[in-house]
Amino acid sequence: MRRWRIAFLDAYASLDGSGMALLEILRRLDRTRFEPQVILPREGPLLGALEREGLPTRIEPPPSPLDTYGGGLAAAGVLTKLRAGAAVTRYALRLRRVLRGVDLLHCNQTRAALMAAWGGRMAGAKVAWNVRIRERLPEPLVRAAARSADVVVPLTRDTFDGLRCGEALMRRATVIPNAVDLERFRPGGDGAATRAALGIPLDAPVILSVGVLVERKGHDILIRAMPQVLTRHPDARLVIAGGSPQGDGDSYRARLEALAREHSVSDRVLLVGRRDDIPNLLAAADLFALASRHEGQPGAVLEAMATETPVVVTPAAASGVRDGETGMIVPEGDVRAVAAAVDGLLADRGLARTIARAGRAHVERHHDLDRMVRAYERVYLELLEGR
Repeated sequence: MRRWRIAFLDAYASLDGSGMALLEILRRLDRTRFEPQVILPREGPLLGALEREGLPTRIEPPPSPLDTYGGGLAAAGVLTKLRAGAAVTRYALRLRRVLRGVDLLHCNQTRAALMAAWGGRMAGAKVAWNVRIRERLPEPLVRAAARSADVVVPLTRDTFDGLRCGEALMRRATVIPNAVDLERFRPGGDGAATRAALGIPLDAPVILSVGVLVERKGHDILIRAMPQVLTRHPDARLVIAGGSPQGDGDSYRARLEALAREHSVSDRVLLVGRRDDIPNLLAAADLFALASRHEGQPGAVLEAMATETPVVVTPAAASGVRDGETGMIVPEGDVRAVAAAVDGLLADRGLARTIARAGRAHVERHHDLDRMVRAYERVYLELLEGR
């Protein structure tokens, strides 16, 4: 049996949703069929996690201005964007040498496909473009990524909604939803020690939100909702777990802290940074909330459902959530609606338990991690074996 060489190129080297999903694929990949290696554009949290797993990893930094992150490149002027186009060509030529002998290049996110896919094609590798968020890039860039890829793998069927090329892309796509480690994230955890470590009383209602500290995650909406929640649940706490994106500093965290002071809820909002003990935080929580403005299929929501923690989400974060059955869906940016949904679940524990159990059952049926990895392997083999 042939052992295929696969290179995985991540766009950001962050250990957030997309980075964690890539790490889980690599952990469970059938090593009798596939020989993986990882290419990162910079050092970052993902590098350490990969090294701890013993995975061969190399840093290939892209030339300027492709090394600009945090939306800076999208906001740049015409001259900088022209320089970025030339930088893509230089990077592709370098990757052609790096990828020599590789059978398939897996591009994790659209940015990775735009930077690296042509280098993979020139090296003779098949290219898989893994789209991990609902696409908002300008259509010419999406088309460029599509032209460079042999297969498109989005998380959801609405990934390209609103793009003229969306239907054509979905016809050649294989949708593979995000998934959860059902052994690590399961009901019945004891959150008492976690509450004690955070200084939260055992009887205080806890609302948990998990996500990198960026505006699109909607942490500000949850903070704005807290005064209304506290009118009926005066001991409630909002715990926000997530770090700032690498290179972006803590400016958004400072804005969230200022917002909590402005709304007089500083003593009820805890920003605990990036955490590796999310199951413990979920065990300590009464419900999970994510008020995202833009998402793909956030793993944090699925993890909460897997632990039988009821969820309140906006439509952007609601893939896999059925309103009133496996969670509560509220309009984007609607502070009152968020507060009302949170209040309702805290007040009606019977409803919360029913929704939480249905959420676990849904994740067990549709978001098992091993099944997700086997689906990626089938995509790889279909490409590599010409099926």
